[in-house]
Amino acid sequence: MRIAAVATQTLRARVPAVDSASAALLACSGAAVAATTLFADRLAWPDRNVEFARNGSFLLYVFLIVGQVAVWPVAIAWLWDDLRTLARGWRRNGRELIESLVIVAVASWAGLLAASFGPRIPDYMPHHREKLLLISGLGWVAGSIAASGIWLLHGEMKELLARPVPGPRELEEVLALRDRLQRFLAVSGSIIGLAILGAGAQRNMISAYTADFQLTGGFPIEYVLIFGLFFSALLALVYFPSHLTLLALAARLRDRYAPVPDLDPDGAWIEEWKRRALLEEALSMKVGASASFKTGVAILTPLIGSLTGLLLNVHG
Repeated sequence: MRIAAVATQTLRARVPAVDSASAALLACSGAAVAATTLFADRLAWPDRNVEFARNGSFLLYVFLIVGQVAVWPVAIAWLWDDLRTLARGWRRNGRELIESLVIVAVASWAGLLAASFGPRIPDYMPHHREKLLLISGLGWVAGSIAASGIWLLHGEMKELLARPVPGPRELEEVLALRDRLQRFLAVSGSIIGLAILGAGAQRNMISAYTADFQLTGGFPIEYVLIFGLFFSALLALVYFPSHLTLLALAARLRDRYAPVPDLDPDGAWIEEWKRRALLEEALSMKVGASASFKTGVAILTPLIGSLTGLLLNVHG
């Protein structure tokens, strides 16, 4: 029972918060940046674009773009206390952090470059490529901040794992690291997932635009799925090294404080095995159906976004 109490107390003490007023201000600021980027030249739009701006598919697309940019600063603010705490030790893990950022940056921008050789997209909005490139850059910054938190956590985990023996408070430290990792994972998955949902809405909007004005070009539905698979793999690449290190830490704690009991005829091993099972549960080593679902949704959010784009194929 004491193990469960320590777990609950640690999690309650570590959960960050953003007050409603601050969240609303940050969301409005992000939405204003996105709306300004998209519509700053609105008065100079051709009549065709002005007419199409009233289309429902265009409005849905704009809503998703503005909405996701509004979410980014709120999500980063939610992680800010954790980021500030972890950043104090960034020099100890500077090499991994920099190398990981470079790898993800190269992969992300290589994906964007490959997309530029894709299908010809009609000019549904004046300067849409430049506008989306700017918004994508802001999204990359937000995603990189969340990913940096995961890598900094990985460094903290490796330092704990390098100790010859677990310290007296290592259980609380591991629980806190686990909780932080789930928060960073949730934010990273949400940022990427919303972006892919936006891609699905863009595809439907472009299909409507070409149909209304009998234009050539379009956005093949398979590209939305490709984007989802790409970013799902990228998110998994960021997350799983930290997840595996966390499991190694949990296994060491379990084996030190609740080793596999020897079988004996008087049945004392049953209580020892219960203690081991209780510790595994507190450390989330036996991930139940609910926890598996939460982690799976975070990892597969980009892919789910892609499939949603496929299911919403109203102009197929």
